[in-house]
Amino acid sequence: MERGVDRIVLEDVTWEVATRRPAHTPHIARLMGYDERTRGPSERREIPGARVALIVELGPPLGIYEHGQTTPSHFAGGFVAGLDDAPSLTTHDGWQRGVQIDLTPPAVRRLFGVSMEELARRVTPLNDLLRPEDRSLPERLASLGTWGARLDTVERWLEGRIVRGAPVDRRVAWALDAIEASGGNLAIATIQETLQLSRPHLARLFREHVGVTPKLYARLVRFERLTKRVTHDARPDWATLATELGYFDQSHLVRDVRAFAEATPTELVAQLNGGPASV
Repeated sequence: MERGVDRIVLEDVTWEVATRRPAHTPHIARLMGYDERTRGPSERREIPGARVALIVELGPPLGIYEHGQTTPSHFAGGFVAGLDDAPSLTTHDGWQRGVQIDLTPPAVRRLFGVSMEELARRVTPLNDLLRPEDRSLPERLASLGTWGARLDTVERWLEGRIVRGAPVDRRVAWALDAIEASGGNLAIATIQETLQLSRPHLARLFREHVGVTPKLYARLVRFERLTKRVTHDARPDWATLATELGYFDQSHLVRDVRAFAEATPTELVAQLNGGPASV
């Protein structure tokens, strides 16, 4: 087994996972190479968070059910899942393999040069966003012999493209940092007052650079903190978590879980503890 790669065997699934969190590139929250093999067809509900997921597929394309779809979409080579306020369902026939890159919204805008509003609440084929010279990326990664080499290649590619991209509006950058620092509990009125922006103007800036409103982004940040806290915790104290994470009370926490995960808190815990891709 390659160094830095974990092999995890559960009852019906085997995972090979290589994870990296680049310390010197804050826009990249996580790189993860994965190879999942199951005994038969598999499906997974993907819950939303405050990061945009870029998937480079190195195996058969996943099936993705977007909002209201009754048949799945398939995107050979990969896709980008923009910020959303609802889960999506992914399926495969027993094998999936690829690289997942979790990015901040401004990094995605710099990487692809598009308004984040165009990517929000939808899944976009990666090939539609890549520059012509980058469209061989899936094939290049598949041809490499180790996960380390693949993640090195992805990291260099991201850093080069993000550095050359148009910078995020400094007011949005400040607001994002402030929301993150507060755990999603900073009042939007405080952001408006600090930046001396009207609510509509602030919302327009966020749609362009983030894809969603400041209020929804703050809720996603708080919900992402919640999912991290309950991962690997089979019996969380929901009332205590609600207080610690800044929810008004436990019922408001439950409301967000139902809205973002379309599940009960107990169902969310079971889902998050179902495998490496949920971490």
